[in-house]
Amino acid sequence: MQNRRKIIVINKKFQHHYAIVLVAMTVLVANLILIAGMLVPGTFALQLSSSSAALIGLVELLLVCGVWYLSLRSTHRIAGPIFVFSRQLRAFGAGDLTARISLRDKDMFQEEALEINAGLDQLCARVAELKALAEAASVAQASGDDVSAPLQRLLAAMGQLQTEAEAGP
Repeated sequence: MQNRRKIIVINKKFQHHYAIVLVAMTVLVANLILIAGMLVPGTFALQLSSSSAALIGLVELLLVCGVWYLSLRSTHRIAGPIFVFSRQLRAFGAGDLTARISLRDKDMFQEEALEINAGLDQLCARVAELKALAEAASVAQASGDDVSAPLQRLLAAMGQLQTEAEAGP
């Protein structure tokens, strides 16, 4: 299976905000260097003519475009995993207990994906245990046996789970 995203912009709000900040900082630093070059007296002082101003403008435009593109590429390694986290956790919440997070090798948050997957594995093991205990209680009831012992084990296992209502304020 090829795990490759086709588009660079995955989360417009995050990626464009990040790119705008980087571009603004780049323009600010470039212009501060230019101003300092014009104000410093000496043999290396920058003399600004119309042709050199046009060249400087072109260089700044290329710089802005380059920084914009590179910032989108770098945030792609962040926005992509967040998209995958969200999609897989929605699937898990919808009842697909097989959903796991699989990231590309160069994506950020590899350790977090492993931790989330480990937590999902533990939760799946708990659900499997609860299913087995419920099945044991059902079999005991169907065969006419006493269901109190399997039911007590089921209730004890369920009591180990903390829900939002039990967590309190």
